[in-house]
Amino acid sequence: PAAIFVDYWSMSLAEDPFSATSAGVSAFNDRAPAVAPEDHARRLALSQSFLTRLDALDPASLGEEDRLSADLLRFILKHDLELGNFRPWRIPFLSDSGFHNAMGYVVAATTFRAESDYAAYLKRLAALPAYFDQNVANMRAGIADGFVQPKEIMTGILPSFDAQGAPAPADHPLYEPFTRIPSTIPKKRAEALKKEGLALVKNAVIPAYQRTAAFMRDEYAPAAKDVVGAGALPEGAAYYEALVRYYTTRDDATADDIHKLGLKEVARIRKDMDAVIKKTGFSGDFRSFQDFLRTDPQFYAKTPLELMEK
Repeated sequence: PAAIFVDYWSMSLAEDPFSATSAGVSAFNDRAPAVAPEDHARRLALSQSFLTRLDALDPASLGEEDRLSADLLRFILKHDLELGNFRPWRIPFLSDSGFHNAMGYVVAATTFRAESDYAAYLKRLAALPAYFDQNVANMRAGIADGFVQPKEIMTGILPSFDAQGAPAPADHPLYEPFTRIPSTIPKKRAEALKKEGLALVKNAVIPAYQRTAAFMRDEYAPAAKDVVGAGALPEGAAYYEALVRYYTTRDDATADDIHKLGLKEVARIRKDMDAVIKKTGFSGDFRSFQDFLRTDPQFYAKTPLELMEK
């Protein structure tokens, strides 16, 4: 039974080389993710095949740990398939992050010790423009379908696209690993690596960032929605319900039920807060008490040690 978990993990690393690097697996450090529609379709087919294998297992034959692993994997696969049907890859960024700044985290997780590490990194840099172009093509499909982010977030996220294409090649964050090549790599080889890295950043990476930033500014932002919320997207209600089931881990959850529960909890908490305020003898209203908590010196540490203690 354990073979399915090993196979799934291996597949996940191969399909998402950025996550593999972040997980400490260096076998795919020479790759960027493949995110074209056919790649996503292939992953859905893989998820279905793993779910079929999982369903074929006899639960009675599994030990306690394997049963837990099977339950977790079934949850992952089931929601991968359900959410995948909505093609969420047409929106590959959020209000504060996205495909365009993933490489910064990947570089921080990459080990640079041997010449082979730099050789792999050069291949990854060379693959980066195609990765950006695939994401842009996916977003163009999203624009055509009306499956786009709201205008509300664009002002905040656009500068992060522009910033990636602005530095001089030698100052670009993705060139930084070449500024600290270990002395164990022969000097002549180190200079060649630096030269190749600088050329890639200058001629491939920065232009890819600039193309992507121009697309975001000139095409995507004007097409962004005036309304905030997944419900405004095509099939939005069904997509939102699927997200609710995923994030609550409850198959019986509905958006309406969760909203009612939220209102009920807010009312309960507010009642408890009012009771605490009354107990303190505070004479002002609720807003005044909030201001009191946020501004009164007694609630703030006065020394570094006191901050650590509190």
